Amino acid sequence: MIPLLAALFISTLAASACFVLFAGVFARWRSPHPPSHGLGMVAWWIRESVASWAIAPLLALGMRPAGPPRPGPGSTHRVPVLLVHGYDMNRATMWPLAWYLQKRGWRWVHSVNHGPWGNPVAAHARHLAQRIAEMKRLSGEDRVDIVAHSMGGIIAAWYAARMNGHDDVRRIVSIATPWHGTETAYLGLRLEARDLEPESTTIADIHPAMVPIVSIWTPTDQIVVPATSSAIAGGSNVRIELAGHLDLLFDGRTFTAVRDALAAPTVDIPAPSSEAPA
Repeated sequence: MIPLLAALFISTLAASACFVLFAGVFARWRSPHPPSHGLGMVAWWIRESVASWAIAPLLALGMRPAGPPRPGPGSTHRVPVLLVHGYDMNRATMWPLAWYLQKRGWRWVHSVNHGPWGNPVAAHARHLAQRIAEMKRLSGEDRVDIVAHSMGGIIAAWYAARMNGHDDVRRIVSIATPWHGTETAYLGLRLEARDLEPESTTIADIHPAMVPIVSIWTPTDQIVVPATSSAIAGGSNVRIELAGHLDLLFDGRTFTAVRDALAAPTVDIPAPSSEAPA
């Protein structure tokens, strides 16, 4: 049994490392100004490979639908937070961040799954609307904050822009969200991928943003291609060096940036613009 488990461990880790390497090469090829950090990129590859491998057991745990939100012991003076996962992920990938926020005083923190895979972003936004209404009802608050990874940010922004959700959402804090689309979407097979293509109507529909957005991004993102697509023009951008697309979900710098964004007393609505900053 032990040799079998060891072989499984090594094979899955190797598969994760190969996938990250392939995606990283593609991202550097398509980037107009690929980052070059020498040995730092080796450390990046190791961190992202381990993160990709660690995601697998979390996905198994997060397949079941989330129950209703439940309050923790934190402050009643903080806006409830909904955590929204990305493409091919589920709510369990947001659990480390949920634990971090709860330990730092957020009473209402809840991670939710999307609707069934294979639906367009609009359908996932309608499902998110139900989760937002539930959180508002149970917490007694008028609005929620949304922290979203990758495609989750597009879903939240579509809800705010196309479903009049800006009255329900105080702000969106995104992590590695392709605000201007991503070229890796061309390789996806599901309807969600079509909505993430740079020229999709979904990407056009979420601009200009209807709620304040803080975008946490990294120039070494190998899934959002080019990586600068995660930097939103007119909004607040937090740049994290030498991190990967999934590594950001475990990075302490991400957690700190999310905490600071949620704790900020006021934020400005991004100015209308369709171009990302360089």
